[in-house]
Amino acid sequence: MKKDRKTPTEDEIGALLSRIQPRPGPGFHQRMANQPWNRQKRASLWTGFTPLRAAGTLGLVVLLVLGVSILFPSADTLAQRLSQFFAPSPSPQIRLAIDPRATSHPEERFNLSVSEAEAQAEFDLQLPESLPVGFALTGAFYDELRQAVILNYTANDAKLVMRLSQQYLGPDYQSIGPEAVIESVKVGTFAGEYVAGGWMIPVPEVKSGAEAEASTPTPQLVWDAAVNLQTLRWSDGEYLYEIIFAGSAQQPAYLDKEALIALAAGLH
Repeated sequence: MKKDRKTPTEDEIGALLSRIQPRPGPGFHQRMANQPWNRQKRASLWTGFTPLRAAGTLGLVVLLVLGVSILFPSADTLAQRLSQFFAPSPSPQIRLAIDPRATSHPEERFNLSVSEAEAQAEFDLQLPESLPVGFALTGAFYDELRQAVILNYTANDAKLVMRLSQQYLGPDYQSIGPEAVIESVKVGTFAGEYVAGGWMIPVPEVKSGAEAEASTPTPQLVWDAAVNLQTLRWSDGEYLYEIIFAGSAQQPAYLDKEALIALAAGLH
């Protein structure tokens, strides 16, 4: 049974966003600096930034990508939008407040079964006909704001991560960089779009004492076309679907664009 989808007022949207997007404090920056992906030296397009070279960073980066979906785009955004599913940002850098759920571990966030997620969403999920070799479902999450169910799959000890989301079709556009290349694709008989690259977060400078207490800047994300992140979005006319895939092509069980499209076409 479908939910009655009431469009919230601007006041309701503002109130909701103000509750779920606080500015991160020193504890958040300390935690991010101590994560395994920030302790390793990796090649980077910008000094002080760590691209998503391994899926370990997906717990932070992909949640931020999901967080910058534009549910109610402005007139300016709509005027610039040349695609069906993506909204290019006018700048390659954006600032974003952090949803506290984005700092939690995936096991804490994706803690629902498929049936539990379906019960909360009140629609039946379209699932892969068969999972790619090596992949397993680790859990589901229901996003109340987007009214979307997100399924989390991993392979190779989470070195590869894939997230499949489904929600009612509506004004939801994924934010991408101004130079991102949007490829039109066919998912079965349905039109879709594919983008490689993603927003990455700077590695924060770790401070201590009074300096840390006084320094709580909003993180700035930078678009990186070379980051190991792929996004595929399509619609069957009733639902909007999205697959986000993170991980290096050097990993066994890696899925390229064609494999992701084939997987999407097989949902039932």
